[in-house]
Amino acid sequence: MKNKDTIKIHKKRKKVNNSEIYQFDLFPFISFSDKKVSFYYKIDNSKNIEKILKNSPYFYPYKNREIDCLGYWLKNNNSSSLCAIHIRDKKFILSFYSNKSDQVEPVKKEIESLVGKSIRYLFSVFPGDVPSFIQENKVLIFKDAERYYQKEWIYKKEPSLGNRSPLNCLKSLKGRAELLKFLEFKKIQTFHLYDFNQLINFLGLSNFKLSLGKKGYIELLIRRADHMIETIERFLSAMVASYEYPTYFPFELMEQLSNISIDIQDEEDHFCNSNLSWKIIKLFEWFLKEKESLSFRLMEKILNKSQDKTLVTTLYLDPNWSPPEISSEDDIEDDELVEMALWIWEKEMKQKTEKSLISPRISISSALNKLPALWIDTIYTNLGLSGDNKLLDKKKHIKEFLSDRINVKTILRFFGKSHKEMLHLIMDKGGIYPYHRLMEKFGSDEEDGFLWNEMPPVSIVGQLRSFGIITVGMVKKNNKKYKVALIPYELRPILKWLFSFKLVKNRKKA
Repeated sequence: MKNKDTIKIHKKRKKVNNSEIYQFDLFPFISFSDKKVSFYYKIDNSKNIEKILKNSPYFYPYKNREIDCLGYWLKNNNSSSLCAIHIRDKKFILSFYSNKSDQVEPVKKEIESLVGKSIRYLFSVFPGDVPSFIQENKVLIFKDAERYYQKEWIYKKEPSLGNRSPLNCLKSLKGRAELLKFLEFKKIQTFHLYDFNQLINFLGLSNFKLSLGKKGYIELLIRRADHMIETIERFLSAMVASYEYPTYFPFELMEQLSNISIDIQDEEDHFCNSNLSWKIIKLFEWFLKEKESLSFRLMEKILNKSQDKTLVTTLYLDPNWSPPEISSEDDIEDDELVEMALWIWEKEMKQKTEKSLISPRISISSALNKLPALWIDTIYTNLGLSGDNKLLDKKKHIKEFLSDRINVKTILRFFGKSHKEMLHLIMDKGGIYPYHRLMEKFGSDEEDGFLWNEMPPVSIVGQLRSFGIITVGMVKKNNKKYKVALIPYELRPILKWLFSFKLVKNRKKA
């Protein structure tokens, strides 16, 4: 009888240069006793690498319908190394299931020499890391996990259930109790990105009372809360560790997930210090279920927005990987990666706002409607307005304020010569001007972020925008879009009147 926890070897397919090449098939669950090491490379052309490896006499290609990888059993000079190659997007992952340098280095050098022209550089090495397609447990994420647990796992014999399948356990009261207890503890013993509450509901055990006694039930809930906190922290750490060169960091979603961890910790502290009646216990259990469900939904969204979903799940699920520890508050403040990620997020949010299509004759109200709420708050505060809590009221009073020529005249006194020159230039062109030409003449806005309430704009155009005098967006011309700076339509006659008076004075002085 075949053991499904082993690798099936088809021996001696070829013999070239005293090297034996074997093909192997991967079963859903594989256990490797050897330590592992993985090398992550940046590549330009994945198809070119696949072609090189397929044509090489040293390697025998392995293809699986679910994964895009090549697997090899290499035997050279009386030493053998099992390695796997995973090619995804612009990543080339080479993994060995041995920590012996005499087995790893020769093969690594051989592969690097073969595909060297296609590899840009080695960007990281993970000792103890396993690619997501060869895990001690199969990588199960959300829909894949739901399909597996609800359509396959329930029919399999489980040693922890007395070698019975979960479906067999449902036949008796004792079996249901054992199964529910097993699933409850499975929640706090695994790092799978799967909500086992779904399986409990699917098996009809959601209303089944677990006979643990009050003390046992409390202990289980506390362990469950601790596990959820650890799961969130581990997931976020894996997310940060996977960003070698981040292009987009889902900061908002990650902050929401982090806040859930804080909420669970606060509720757990309150729970432990309460008079624990069954009502309090059930309320805490309901709270945990809601937070767990929300956490898994957020994780799915974050993964879908991540640079490399495979690398995130690889780190997260690898039992040998430990998230880096932060030892002090100074370390948090000095964390360049987090700062970089936040800044990238700010720039992307700012660019997204500036990509809005606007009319060349845009009104103050329409311009305000194109802006995010925190920018409205900044404009409202900068104009010296107060007393309104609702966003609509703030927009209304900003419009009323900027429609008054005396108010606009007062604002202009706060600006310097360069700010007024920029407004003059835009007004001379009818209230609209190409954005890139403004940057060339008055300096870039690269240092301006998205969070105006925390870091006000420092560029000339940014400061005028933060008072609502200029808006930035895209206009259409001849079926093409152009980024422009605009003065809202109601402000143009006011500025024209103010500048015409000052312009006459300046000309007389000249």
